[in-house]
Amino acid sequence: MKKTAIKIAASTAVAASAFVAVAPAQQADAATNVNQLATNAQNAGTVLKWAISVEGSADYKTLPTTEYNAAKAAVKAAETAAAKLSATEKLNVQAKLVEPKTQIKRAMAYIDAINSSTKIVGLTDTLNAAIKSGDLAKVETAYHSASFEFKTKQAKLLDRVYGQSTRDGIRNAVKPAMEAALESVKYDVTVNMHLAKASALIKDSKFEEAAAELAKADYNLNLKDAKFTFKKQLDQNYADVAKALPLSVLSVTSVDANTVTVKFTKEVDAVLPAGQFVFDQGLTVQKAVVSADRKTVTLTTSTQAKGTTYKLFYQGKDTGKSFTTAPNAADNKFFVDEVGVARIETGGTRVYKVTVKNDDLTNYNGQVTIALNAAGKATLSSINGATATGDSTTVSVPSNGVLTIVITGATGSETSFVPTVKKLDNNKVLELGRTYVYAKATAAALTSTVFNGFHDTTNNYFTVNGVKYSYDANDVFHVLGNVVSLEQFKAALSYNDTVVATTYASVAANSSNFNITSDVTFSNVKFTNPSDDVTYDGFGLNYKFEGTGNNGYTVYLYNVNTGNLIGTGLVSNGVWSVQAGNLGLPGTTATARAIQVAPGQTVDTASNITGNVAVSEDVYVGPFQVSAASLSNTTTSDSVVGYGDTLNLALSYFDDVANNDFTIGDEGTVTVKDAGSKTGVYKVRVTGANTVQIIDVISTEAGFVTAESHNHRIMSIEGIKNKDNLSLTVKENVTF
Repeated sequence: MKKTAIKIAASTAVAASAFVAVAPAQQADAATNVNQLATNAQNAGTVLKWAISVEGSADYKTLPTTEYNAAKAAVKAAETAAAKLSATEKLNVQAKLVEPKTQIKRAMAYIDAINSSTKIVGLTDTLNAAIKSGDLAKVETAYHSASFEFKTKQAKLLDRVYGQSTRDGIRNAVKPAMEAALESVKYDVTVNMHLAKASALIKDSKFEEAAAELAKADYNLNLKDAKFTFKKQLDQNYADVAKALPLSVLSVTSVDANTVTVKFTKEVDAVLPAGQFVFDQGLTVQKAVVSADRKTVTLTTSTQAKGTTYKLFYQGKDTGKSFTTAPNAADNKFFVDEVGVARIETGGTRVYKVTVKNDDLTNYNGQVTIALNAAGKATLSSINGATATGDSTTVSVPSNGVLTIVITGATGSETSFVPTVKKLDNNKVLELGRTYVYAKATAAALTSTVFNGFHDTTNNYFTVNGVKYSYDANDVFHVLGNVVSLEQFKAALSYNDTVVATTYASVAANSSNFNITSDVTFSNVKFTNPSDDVTYDGFGLNYKFEGTGNNGYTVYLYNVNTGNLIGTGLVSNGVWSVQAGNLGLPGTTATARAIQVAPGQTVDTASNITGNVAVSEDVYVGPFQVSAASLSNTTTSDSVVGYGDTLNLALSYFDDVANNDFTIGDEGTVTVKDAGSKTGVYKVRVTGANTVQIIDVISTEAGFVTAESHNHRIMSIEGIKNKDNLSLTVKENVTF
C-alpha cells in the first residue's frame, strides 16, 4: 500500500513538474520568484529520487531521462535567478538546491549503470552464442572481449549506484548471467590459448618453449575442480599438438658426480634401457629410471670428471644438449691470460701471455712448440721480444717460465683459428684464445653482397667475405631504399641480408652510404616430418616430407641413397612440403637431403652456406607384415592350440628395427584356418617385440581342428600395431 501511494505521489509530482516546464507563459510570475524556482527544483529532485529508487518506480531497465532532464532544468533556472540576489539570499537558495543536485548526481550513476547493464547483456549474449556455436576460436575472442569490458569498466559502473537495494537489483539483473558465462569457459579459453601458443612454437621449431606451453595446458586440463564446456575437444586438440611436438631432449643436468637428469619435451616409454643414453668423453650410463610423469629420466653414470663437458646422444642421435662439470681448482701450472675470442685486422696484432711451470710449481724452462694453426690467416711476429715468423716454431721457455707471444693478421677470412702451446716434456697442449682476422675495407663501393659474416653492434662494423666495413654517425643509412637512423640500420642488418654501399669511405670523418636491399630474417632448413626414424608401409602414391625453412626459398629434396632429385617445394609462411613418389622397393631404408636455395642462387652455391642443408631421419619402406610364424606351447598338459600358447612372428622387412617392435600389453585377434578351411579366432596379447600369447578362444567353426600338430594358416591379425601406428598384416600362406 505504501509503495503504491509513493508511486502515485511521484506521478503527480512528475505531472506538476511537466506542467511547469511546458507552460512558462502561465507561470511567468512564479518564474521570477526565486523561492518558487527553488521549490520547483526541490520537487523535481524528489520526482527524480523516486524514479531511480527500487522503493519508487525504478525497474532496472527504464532510463529516467524525462525526470533527469526536468531536474537539471529546474536547478539551472533557480541558480540563474539566484545569481541576481544578495549574498545572504543566494546562500538560502543554494541550501535548498543541495538535495536536488544530490539526486541528479545519483541519477547520473543510475543511468550509467542501466547503460552498462545493457552492454553487459549484449556481451553475455555474444559469448553464449559463441559457446553454442562450438567454435573455440569464437569463444576465445568473445570471452576476452566480455571479460575485459566487464572486469575493467562495466562492473565498476554498476557499483556506483546509490542505495544497496537498488544497486543489488541492477547487479542481479545482469551480473550473474555474465559471470556464469565467463566461468563456464574460463578453463577452456586458458587451455586453448596455451595449445595455440604451443602449436605456433612447434612451427617455429622452438620445441623447448612449445613443451612449456603444452605443460601449462596439461596442468589446467587436469586441475581437480576445473570445469570445462569443451573438454572432449580440448583433449583431442591437446593430443594433436602433443603428437606434433617432436620427442626431444629439453635439458641435461648433472646432479652429482654419478647422477644426471634428462628432461624430455613429452612422455617417453615407462621403461627405457640405459643403453639408449650415451655420453662422449668415456662417461658410461649404468642405469636409467623414468619418473612418474614420464618426462624426466634419472641416469646413474660412472664418475664424471671435473671441468669436463659431456655431450648426450639419445637412441644414437646427437641431442644437441650437454653439461659441464665444475672444474678443479685453477690450473696454476700451465695457463694463458688471453682465452676469449678476438677479432683483428690484417696488419693488426694480438698478444698472448702464457705461464708454464713444473709440477712442483717451479718455473718450467724446457721446450715448447707454438702452433698458430692459422692456415695463412696470421703469422708469428715475436716471442719474448725475439722476432719470429711462420705458423709454428719450437722454443725454450725462459727462466721466469713466461712466454709472450705476438701474432700479426695476414689475410682476411670469415673462419677463425686457435693457437696452441705444447710442452715437450709431457706433450700437454694448451689452447690459446680463438682469433679472427679481417681485411680492412678500402675506399670503394661495396657491390650488392649477401651478408654472411660477423656484425659487431658495439663497435659498429660488419664483415663480408673476410672484409671489415665500419660505419658511424657520419654515414647515411637505408633499408629497402628508405632512409633510417644508425640504430635502425644496426637493428635491421642480419645474416643473409643483401647489403650495398654505393659509396664507402675508409676514413671515419667521411661519409659512406649503406643500403640493405633485401632484409631477411634467415631460417635454417629443417625436417618436421619425419621427426624421427619412421616406418612407411609403401602403399599409396606418396610419402610426404615436410619441414621449415626461409621464406621465398625453394627446397630441393634429394634421395641420399640414389642421389636422384625427389622433388621441390617453395617455402611459404616458413614451411615446405614435398611429395615423394618412389622411395624404393620394400626393404629400402630411404633418407632425404634438403637444400634450400635463394631466388637466383644455384643448388651448388646454396649447399655451401651454413643452415641451408638438412638430412632427414630414416624412412623404412615396406609393409608391417608377418612372413613366418611358429608356435611355442607353454601349456604342457594339452596338445591343442589354445590358452597360454605363444605365437612367434617373423616380419617380412626390418625385423630388427625398434620401430617395428610390438607394444607389450596390446591386445588383438588372430584368425586362422585349418587344412579343411574351418575358421578359428583367438584373442592374443603382446608379450615381446615379436611375440603374442593366446589368452582366449573367441570362436571356432564346427569341425575346426585345434591340434597343434595340424597345419594352421594365419588369415588375418587385428589390433596389433608398431611404434608408428602401422597395423600388422599377414603375407599369404603363413602357417604354424
